[in-house]
Amino acid sequence: MSVLTDIKKQLGIIEEDNSFDKDILLDINLSMGILHQIGACDEVTNIASDTEWDGLFNEESILQLAKAYMYLKVRLLFDPPTNASLLKSFEEQASEYEWRIYAVNNKKE
Repeated sequence: MSVLTDIKKQLGIIEEDNSFDKDILLDINLSMGILHQIGACDEVTNIASDTEWDGLFNEESILQLAKAYMYLKVRLLFDPPTNASLLKSFEEQASEYEWRIYAVNNKKE
């Protein structure tokens, strides 16, 4: 499954609806930039509509964390919750994922 399709599914957008693809891809790529900065991948990959998850990250062990992180970041950018408590919860969870990904990558040094 492509990164875009997976994120759209998590956002509740059907695969065939491409109305927001450019917006979602922008947010996905912003998230990839952050993931690169915290060491999840060696180089920033420009995610296109057909980019697959395989091989994007340095370690298979952080793939699920990276997926969860990317969904949260895209959700916060694309469709942030209006409930302040939920918004704060999403932001805190995204920060925790950032820390965990960073910690996994620095543990091997």
